[in-house]
Formats: sequence, structure tokens, C-alpha cells
Amino acid sequence: MLVQILKKIFPKMQNLIIRNEIKEDSIEDSIINSLDQKINKIEENINTIISKVEIPKLNSISDIFYPKYIDKELKSDTEKLNIVKYKDKYFDNHIYLFKYEGMVRKKIIEYKFKEKSYLNETFVNFILKNEKICRFLKSYDIITPVPIHIKRKRKRGYNQSEIIAKKVAKNIENLQYIPNCLVKQKNTVAQSSLTKRQRIKNVKGVYKLQNEQMLSNKSVVIFDDIYTTGSTVNECAKLLREANVKKILVLTLAKDFLLKT
Repeated sequence: MLVQILKKIFPKMQNLIIRNEIKEDSIEDSIINSLDQKINKIEENINTIISKVEIPKLNSISDIFYPKYIDKELKSDTEKLNIVKYKDKYFDNHIYLFKYEGMVRKKIIEYKFKEKSYLNETFVNFILKNEKICRFLKSYDIITPVPIHIKRKRKRGYNQSEIIAKKVAKNIENLQYIPNCLVKQKNTVAQSSLTKRQRIKNVKGVYKLQNEQMLSNKSVVIFDDIYTTGSTVNECAKLLREANVKKILVLTLAKDFLLKT
């Protein structure tokens, strides 16, 4: 654009100089004035175009990633109640929102490992927009996140499950957020790098139960980001049973169906 403008200006300037109708020291000012006029015209055109474009209102950064701005498949999933009951588990039911794949997998990885903690708003909205899940959660007393070791929390800067659990509790009537029911006392190898059998062994004895008196005869939700084999949440649920809890629900953002062995 600039080159085209200059090509039009310079021949005119050269002719005027030859006819002594313009002094050389005024050429720079003339070019600048001409450019300013062109730029002002371009700005006017851009403003006119913008004024005619309908831009959706975003209430928070999470709206950028909310289903209606991603695709129909995610939107339909947030209207479902994916509930599973497993055999030989210490918890009663498991509810998850998505399969751990595609856009969901990408956003969870970014949230968990790439310092995009602001994505918690996106995932909280996924949960709170699902009326069936919210109704289910209202029958519980306490929500607690799966803990991570203090060293990992310091390195990452946050516990991804803790942030979401806390915000969900603020929006569900009578659901109390208690973060320190469980403590991870051993800094183990990441579960994501292990096989199914290794995962079960990796979580044995790594968690410690606290505040037992607050849990007795209560209904508890354990929140985590991903459910793969269930080894982590099952170990947590095992400890909660020792505190005489009434019932246990595991709530996760996603369920990974790929790991078989």
C-alpha cells in the first residue's frame, strides 16, 4: 500500500520541481501530508467496517473457549450426565463431562502443564452450565480436590484440581470446599507416564487422611481433572472411607478410554 502511494506522489513532485513550482526542501512536508491524508482515509474505512460487524459479548476470558465458540459436539456433551458405577471401587459413582480427546485434551494439557491457569474458568463453566451435574452435586456436603505434592505445586504454581473445586463449591448451594482432607506425602512419578499396573502400585500409601472429624457421616465429592484407570481417586476414596463418610462421588472433567494395560 505504501509503495503504491509513493509511486503516485513522486512523479508529481518531480514535475513540480522541474517547473520551479515547488522547492526541494518542502518535498518532505508534502509527502508527509499526503501520507497522512491516505492513512486517515484508510482508518475511516476500517472504522466503518468494524461498526457493521456484530461481535459476540464475552463476559470473561472463558467465553473464548466455551462450547458455542468451539463446536457443536462439545456443546452437546455439556448437556449430558455421564455417570458410571464401577465394580471393586471405594467410591460410589463417577461423573465426567468429556472424553479425553481432541480439543478437550488440548485445553486440559495447556491448563495443567503450560502455565495457562486462567483456563480454570473455562472448565468451571463447563460444569456449572450442566444442570444435571449441578443437581447431582447439591446432594453432597463436601468437595475436595485430589492433592498434589508440595514440590510439584511449587514448580507448577498451582493445583489445577484445587482451583476448579473451590470455584464449583462457591456456586453450588450447601457444597463446602475443604482442600485439606487429604495430603500427598510422597512425590511420586507422574501417573501419565505409567501403565495401568504401575499406576496402581504408584499411588499405594502416598496419601494421608486429615480432618477426619469434619468428614464423618458426610457425602463427599473427590474432584480431579482426568480419570484413566481410577487408581488415584480410588486410593483417595479408600482413605475417606476410614473417616466414616456416607457416600463418595468422583467428578472429573474427562475420562480417558485409551489406556488398557
